[in-house]
Amino acid sequence: MAELVTASWGEPHVTSRQEAHYQAGIAGGGKHALDVRGRFAASIVNANTLRIMGGDAICNGYHWTIDEDYEDLTIENGTPGKKRIDLVVARITTSPSEGCELVVIQGEETTGTPTVPDYIDDDLSDGYTTTDHPICSVLIDGVSPQTPTNLMTVLHPYTSFCPFPVGSVLQMTTSEDPNDIYEGTTWAKMEGRFLLGSSAAHTIGLIGGEETHKLSRNEIPNHRHYIASHTHSVPNHSHSSANGGNIMVIGSSSHEVKGVANGANWNDTYIGRTGTVGGGACTTGGTAMWTDYLGNDEAHNNMPPYEVVNMWKRTA
Repeated sequence: MAELVTASWGEPHVTSRQEAHYQAGIAGGGKHALDVRGRFAASIVNANTLRIMGGDAICNGYHWTIDEDYEDLTIENGTPGKKRIDLVVARITTSPSEGCELVVIQGEETTGTPTVPDYIDDDLSDGYTTTDHPICSVLIDGVSPQTPTNLMTVLHPYTSFCPFPVGSVLQMTTSEDPNDIYEGTTWAKMEGRFLLGSSAAHTIGLIGGEETHKLSRNEIPNHRHYIASHTHSVPNHSHSSANGGNIMVIGSSSHEVKGVANGANWNDTYIGRTGTVGGGACTTGGTAMWTDYLGNDEAHNNMPPYEVVNMWKRTA
Protein backbone atom coordinates (compact mmCIF):
# COMPACT_ATOMS: atom_id res chain seq x y z
CA MET A 1 0.00 0.00 0.00
CA ALA A 2 1.32 3.44 -0.91
CA GLU A 3 2.19 5.64 2.04
CA LEU A 4 3.31 9.25 2.44
CA VAL A 5 6.27 9.13 4.79
CA THR A 6 6.92 12.87 4.97
CA ALA A 7 3.60 13.73 6.59
CA SER A 8 2.18 14.79 9.95
CA TRP A 9 0.14 11.90 11.30
CA GLY A 10 -0.10 13.25 14.83
CA GLU A 11 1.94 10.29 16.07
CA PRO A 12 5.35 8.68 15.35
CA HIS A 13 5.17 6.78 12.09
CA VAL A 14 8.54 6.96 10.25
CA THR A 15 10.34 3.64 10.68
CA SER A 16 14.09 3.17 10.87
CA ARG A 17 13.90 1.07 7.72
CA GLN A 18 12.20 3.88 5.79
CA GLU A 19 14.82 6.34 6.98
CA ALA A 20 17.63 3.94 6.02
CA HIS A 21 16.27 3.57 2.50
CA TYR A 22 15.99 7.35 2.19
CA GLN A 23 19.58 7.89 3.35
CA ALA A 24 20.90 5.10 1.11
CA GLY A 25 19.24 6.81 -1.85
CA ILE A 26 21.08 10.06 -1.07
CA ALA A 27 24.42 8.83 0.30
CA GLY A 28 24.60 5.53 -1.57
CA GLY A 29 24.14 2.04 -0.24
CA GLY A 30 27.76 1.44 0.79
CA LYS A 31 29.58 1.74 4.09
CA HIS A 32 31.16 5.14 4.72
CA ALA A 33 32.30 7.45 7.49
CA LEU A 34 30.85 10.95 7.33
CA ASP A 35 33.27 13.84 7.04
CA VAL A 36 32.61 15.12 10.58
CA ARG A 37 34.29 14.95 13.97
CA GLY A 38 37.09 12.38 14.47
CA ARG A 39 36.06 10.08 11.58
CA PHE A 40 36.85 6.99 13.74
CA ALA A 41 40.62 7.54 13.71
CA ALA A 42 42.31 4.66 15.55
CA SER A 43 45.42 4.68 17.76
CA ILE A 44 47.23 2.38 20.18
CA VAL A 45 47.00 3.49 23.84
CA ASN A 46 49.03 0.60 25.28
CA ALA A 47 49.77 -3.06 24.54
CA ASN A 48 46.16 -4.04 25.26
CA THR A 49 44.14 -0.91 24.46
CA LEU A 50 42.97 0.45 21.09
CA ARG A 51 41.22 3.82 20.95
CA ILE A 52 38.60 4.73 18.30
CA MET A 53 37.76 8.42 17.99
CA GLY A 54 34.16 9.61 17.77
CA GLY A 55 32.39 9.94 14.46
CA ASP A 56 29.30 9.24 12.39
CA ALA A 57 28.82 6.72 9.62
CA ILE A 58 26.31 5.41 7.11
CA CYS A 59 26.09 1.63 6.63
CA ASN A 60 23.65 0.47 3.93
CA GLY A 61 21.65 3.60 4.71
CA TYR A 62 21.67 3.08 8.50
CA HIS A 63 23.23 5.88 10.51
CA TRP A 64 25.43 4.84 13.44
CA THR A 65 27.74 6.84 15.68
CA ILE A 66 30.28 6.92 18.49
CA ASP A 67 28.70 9.86 20.22
CA GLU A 68 31.43 10.31 22.82
CA ASP A 69 34.88 11.74 22.07
CA TYR A 70 36.27 8.20 21.78
CA GLU A 71 35.74 4.56 22.73
CA ASP A 72 38.47 2.23 23.99
CA LEU A 73 38.64 -1.45 23.06
CA THR A 74 40.68 -4.31 24.52
CA ILE A 75 43.22 -6.18 22.38
CA GLU A 76 44.31 -9.64 23.49
CA ASN A 77 48.01 -10.32 24.00
CA GLY A 78 50.00 -11.85 21.20
CA THR A 79 52.49 -14.73 21.26
CA PRO A 80 56.24 -14.16 20.91
CA GLY A 81 57.49 -15.28 17.47
CA LYS A 82 54.01 -15.19 15.93
CA LYS A 83 51.84 -12.63 14.16
CA ARG A 84 48.13 -12.07 13.69
CA ILE A 85 45.77 -9.39 12.39
CA ASP A 86 42.78 -8.27 14.42
CA LEU A 87 39.86 -6.54 12.72
CA VAL A 88 37.74 -3.86 14.42
CA VAL A 89 34.17 -3.52 13.13
CA ALA A 90 30.90 -1.87 14.04
CA ARG A 91 28.33 -4.70 14.16
CA ILE A 92 24.86 -3.48 13.23
CA THR A 93 21.71 -5.48 13.90
CA THR A 94 18.19 -4.57 12.76
CA SER A 95 16.18 -7.60 13.99
CA PRO A 96 14.90 -8.96 16.29
CA SER A 97 16.37 -6.03 18.20
CA GLU A 98 18.14 -3.00 16.78
CA GLY A 99 21.60 -1.96 17.88
CA CYS A 100 25.26 -1.25 17.14
CA GLU A 101 28.42 -2.27 18.99
CA LEU A 102 32.17 -2.23 18.33
CA VAL A 103 33.68 -5.71 18.03
CA VAL A 104 37.31 -6.88 17.81
CA ILE A 105 37.49 -9.94 15.55
CA GLN A 106 40.69 -11.75 16.47
CA GLY A 107 42.78 -13.13 13.64
CA GLU A 108 44.66 -16.44 13.48
CA GLU A 109 48.25 -16.49 14.72
CA THR A 110 50.95 -17.70 12.35
CA THR A 111 54.70 -17.72 11.88
CA GLY A 112 54.16 -16.77 8.23
CA THR A 113 52.11 -13.96 6.74
CA PRO A 114 48.92 -13.25 8.70
CA THR A 115 45.59 -12.55 6.98
CA VAL A 116 42.62 -10.36 7.89
CA PRO A 117 39.87 -12.44 9.56
CA ASP A 118 36.45 -12.88 7.96
CA TYR A 119 33.55 -10.62 8.90
CA ILE A 120 29.83 -10.29 8.11
CA ASP A 121 29.48 -8.39 4.83
CA ASP A 122 25.75 -8.72 4.14
CA ASP A 123 23.69 -5.79 2.84
CA LEU A 124 20.94 -4.61 5.20
CA SER A 125 19.09 -3.11 2.22
CA ASP A 126 18.63 -6.62 0.83
CA GLY A 127 16.76 -7.83 3.91
CA TYR A 128 19.69 -9.14 5.96
CA THR A 129 19.51 -8.25 9.64
CA THR A 130 23.20 -8.16 10.62
CA THR A 131 26.28 -6.72 8.99
CA ASP A 132 29.76 -5.50 9.97
CA HIS A 133 31.20 -2.10 9.10
CA PRO A 134 35.05 -2.44 9.13
CA ILE A 135 36.82 0.40 10.95
CA CYS A 136 40.49 -0.61 11.13
CA SER A 137 42.87 -3.55 11.31
CA VAL A 138 45.78 -4.03 13.73
CA LEU A 139 48.85 -6.18 13.20
CA ILE A 140 49.95 -7.91 16.42
CA ASP A 141 53.66 -8.68 15.98
CA GLY A 142 54.61 -10.96 18.84
CA VAL A 143 53.25 -9.14 21.89
CA SER A 144 53.35 -5.67 20.29
CA PRO A 145 50.35 -4.13 18.48
CA GLN A 146 51.42 -2.02 15.50
CA THR A 147 49.93 1.22 14.17
CA PRO A 148 46.30 0.56 13.07
CA THR A 149 45.38 0.61 9.39
CA ASN A 150 42.30 2.73 8.69
CA LEU A 151 39.64 0.93 6.62
CA MET A 152 36.93 3.60 6.60
CA THR A 153 36.13 5.40 3.35
CA VAL A 154 34.98 8.97 3.96
CA LEU A 155 31.80 10.27 2.34
CA HIS A 156 32.44 13.94 1.63
CA PRO A 157 29.76 16.65 1.81
CA TYR A 158 27.36 16.94 -1.09
CA THR A 159 28.88 20.31 -2.05
CA SER A 160 32.09 18.50 -3.00
CA PHE A 161 30.40 15.38 -4.36
CA CYS A 162 32.00 14.38 -7.66
CA PRO A 163 29.57 13.24 -10.36
CA PHE A 164 32.42 12.01 -12.58
CA PRO A 165 33.47 8.36 -12.11
CA VAL A 166 37.09 7.20 -12.23
CA GLY A 167 38.30 7.32 -15.84
CA SER A 168 36.34 10.48 -16.70
CA VAL A 169 38.00 13.35 -18.55
CA LEU A 170 37.06 16.87 -17.45
CA GLN A 171 37.67 19.87 -19.73
CA MET A 172 37.80 23.35 -18.20
CA THR A 173 38.45 26.86 -19.51
CA THR A 174 39.53 28.00 -16.03
CA SER A 175 42.64 27.27 -13.97
CA GLU A 176 40.74 25.52 -11.16
CA ASP A 177 42.10 22.17 -10.00
CA PRO A 178 39.49 19.37 -9.63
CA ASN A 179 41.70 17.84 -6.92
CA ASP A 180 40.68 20.85 -4.84
CA ILE A 181 37.08 21.03 -6.06
CA TYR A 182 36.19 17.37 -5.43
CA GLU A 183 37.74 16.37 -2.12
CA GLY A 184 38.81 12.77 -1.83
CA THR A 185 39.32 12.35 -5.58
CA THR A 186 42.54 12.23 -7.60
CA TRP A 187 42.97 13.88 -11.00
CA ALA A 188 45.95 13.88 -13.39
CA LYS A 189 46.42 16.82 -15.73
CA MET A 190 46.56 15.89 -19.42
CA GLU A 191 48.85 18.15 -21.44
CA GLY A 192 49.64 18.60 -25.13
CA ARG A 193 47.17 16.07 -26.55
CA PHE A 194 43.85 16.00 -28.40
CA LEU A 195 41.15 13.43 -27.68
CA LEU A 196 40.13 10.89 -30.33
CA GLY A 197 37.03 8.73 -30.21
CA SER A 198 37.85 5.03 -29.83
CA SER A 199 37.34 2.53 -32.64
CA ALA A 200 38.53 -0.91 -33.71
CA ALA A 201 41.66 0.71 -35.10
CA HIS A 202 42.13 3.09 -32.15
CA THR A 203 41.51 1.41 -28.81
CA ILE A 204 41.07 3.23 -25.48
CA GLY A 205 44.38 4.38 -24.02
CA LEU A 206 46.26 4.37 -27.34
CA ILE A 207 48.66 7.31 -27.70
CA GLY A 208 49.97 8.66 -31.00
CA GLY A 209 50.24 11.58 -33.37
CA GLU A 210 52.79 14.36 -33.96
CA GLU A 211 52.58 18.11 -33.49
CA THR A 212 54.94 18.59 -36.45
CA HIS A 213 55.92 16.13 -39.18
CA LYS A 214 58.66 15.90 -41.81
CA LEU A 215 57.58 14.05 -44.95
CA SER A 216 59.64 11.06 -46.01
CA ARG A 217 60.24 10.23 -49.67
CA ASN A 218 57.55 7.51 -49.53
CA GLU A 219 55.00 10.06 -48.25
CA ILE A 220 55.51 12.52 -51.12
CA PRO A 221 52.80 12.13 -53.83
CA ASN A 222 53.92 10.62 -57.14
CA HIS A 223 54.64 13.63 -59.41
CA ARG A 224 56.94 15.15 -62.01
CA HIS A 225 58.10 18.67 -62.90
CA TYR A 226 57.28 20.19 -66.32
CA ILE A 227 60.12 21.72 -68.37
CA ALA A 228 58.79 24.03 -71.11
CA SER A 229 59.80 23.52 -74.78
CA HIS A 230 62.71 25.66 -75.90
CA THR A 231 65.09 26.29 -78.83
CA HIS A 232 68.83 26.73 -79.19
CA SER A 233 70.08 29.44 -81.61
CA VAL A 234 73.33 29.05 -83.57
CA PRO A 235 75.05 32.43 -84.05
CA ASN A 236 76.44 33.56 -87.41
CA HIS A 237 79.87 32.04 -88.11
CA SER A 238 82.18 30.89 -90.92
CA HIS A 239 84.24 27.81 -91.71
CA SER A 240 87.73 28.03 -93.15
CA SER A 241 88.70 25.60 -95.92
CA ALA A 242 91.63 24.72 -98.17
CA ASN A 243 91.73 24.59 -101.98
CA GLY A 244 90.85 21.06 -102.95
CA GLY A 245 90.44 21.48 -106.66
CA ASN A 246 86.89 21.86 -107.85
CA ILE A 247 85.47 20.55 -104.52
CA MET A 248 85.79 22.05 -101.08
CA VAL A 249 85.45 19.60 -98.17
CA ILE A 250 83.76 20.95 -95.02
CA GLY A 251 82.88 18.81 -91.99
CA SER A 252 81.43 15.35 -92.27
CA SER A 253 78.40 15.99 -94.49
CA SER A 254 77.69 17.44 -97.93
CA HIS A 255 77.14 21.19 -97.88
CA GLU A 256 76.23 23.48 -100.70
CA VAL A 257 79.02 25.87 -101.59
CA LYS A 258 79.26 28.66 -104.08
CA GLY A 259 82.43 29.16 -106.05
CA VAL A 260 84.82 27.58 -108.58
CA ALA A 261 88.50 26.98 -108.61
CA ASN A 262 90.36 29.76 -110.42
CA GLY A 263 93.93 29.05 -110.00
CA ALA A 264 94.76 29.51 -106.35
CA ASN A 265 91.62 31.57 -105.66
CA TRP A 266 87.83 31.05 -105.37
CA ASN A 267 85.13 33.13 -106.95
CA ASP A 268 81.33 32.97 -106.81
CA THR A 269 80.51 32.13 -110.38
CA TYR A 270 80.00 28.42 -109.91
CA ILE A 271 77.61 26.41 -107.69
CA GLY A 272 78.55 22.96 -106.54
CA ARG A 273 78.63 20.66 -103.52
CA THR A 274 81.38 19.39 -101.25
CA GLY A 275 82.06 15.76 -101.11
CA THR A 276 80.66 13.58 -98.34
CA VAL A 277 82.98 12.57 -95.54
CA GLY A 278 81.75 10.38 -92.65
CA GLY A 279 78.20 9.15 -92.10
CA GLY A 280 77.16 10.25 -88.59
CA ALA A 281 74.32 12.68 -87.89
CA CYS A 282 75.05 15.85 -85.94
CA THR A 283 74.13 15.40 -82.19
CA THR A 284 74.79 17.09 -78.84
CA GLY A 285 74.92 13.74 -77.05
CA GLY A 286 72.81 12.68 -74.00
CA THR A 287 71.60 15.64 -71.89
CA ALA A 288 70.08 15.44 -68.33
CA MET A 289 67.94 18.41 -67.26
CA TRP A 290 66.95 19.38 -63.63
CA THR A 291 64.82 22.06 -62.08
CA ASP A 292 66.23 24.26 -59.33
CA TYR A 293 65.91 23.10 -55.68
CA LEU A 294 62.91 24.43 -53.74
CA GLY A 295 61.95 24.18 -50.01
CA ASN A 296 63.85 24.31 -46.73
CA ASP A 297 63.60 20.61 -45.75
CA GLU A 298 61.74 21.45 -42.51
CA ALA A 299 58.88 19.75 -40.62
CA HIS A 300 55.42 21.22 -41.21
CA ASN A 301 52.69 22.05 -38.68
CA ASN A 302 50.38 19.06 -38.36
CA MET A 303 47.66 20.49 -36.06
CA PRO A 304 43.98 21.17 -36.88
CA PRO A 305 42.29 24.40 -35.73
CA TYR A 306 42.18 24.37 -31.93
CA GLU A 307 41.27 26.15 -28.71
CA VAL A 308 43.39 25.41 -25.64
CA VAL A 309 41.63 24.23 -22.44
CA ASN A 310 42.74 22.48 -19.26
CA MET A 311 42.04 18.74 -19.32
CA TRP A 312 42.02 16.47 -16.28
CA LYS A 313 41.57 12.68 -16.04
CA ARG A 314 40.20 11.19 -12.84
CA THR A 315 42.42 8.35 -11.63
CA ALA A 316 41.00 7.65 -8.16
